Amino acid sequence: MTSRSADEVKAEFIQSFPAKTGELACELSWSITHLHLKWKNYRALFGTSPERIDLLNHAAPGFFGQLDPIMRHDVVLAITRLMDPPRTGRHKNASLGGLIELLAPHVGAAELAGWQSELALLNAAVKPLRAVRDRFVAHEDLATALNYHPQPLPGFSRADVEALLERIRGLFNSIEEKFLGSHASHELIIADGGEQLIASLERARAQRKNKRGNSRLKQRP
Repeated sequence: MTSRSADEVKAEFIQSFPAKTGELACELSWSITHLHLKWKNYRALFGTSPERIDLLNHAAPGFFGQLDPIMRHDVVLAITRLMDPPRTGRHKNASLGGLIELLAPHVGAAELAGWQSELALLNAAVKPLRAVRDRFVAHEDLATALNYHPQPLPGFSRADVEALLERIRGLFNSIEEKFLGSHASHELIIADGGEQLIASLERARAQRKNKRGNSRLKQRP
């Protein structure tokens, strides 16, 4: 099985989707795949086990303490961009809602209603992340910053993100199946960067332990 270039994938979307929708569909497909890449790398570093957190704290606590929210907020931004409305004022957004709006004249009423219903459920589920983005990540909301906002920033768990990713995949897979006859396995993207970093840090720690052990042996009378 041969892999295809980005240009070949894009050409298939443009050929298979209705006019003026293929490029957007392809862009969203890549965005969803990159979102899963970001999330997998984040999970590899910060969401696997307490032992890994100890390893990161042992190696460079300040650096990894700063990296944790940066990577987490990047996932928040990626999810909320996908779920933005088709338009914000005069600005058009490359979002799932925008794609469904463009595809509306090209699908049956029942299928469109199903997509719109799932989109509405997704928008409701993404509200906590959107609040975090709008009040803290993308903007510095004054009331939030000075701690007098009547509604505290909502929290979200790794399980919440996993559930959102599954629903985003489900909706977009349905759209891909309609026009491509198949769908991409976005969640199977290979994301070994985080794992490679962990492996390197583990080797470095083991080497330091061996050196200390050898040094103590040499010092014994």
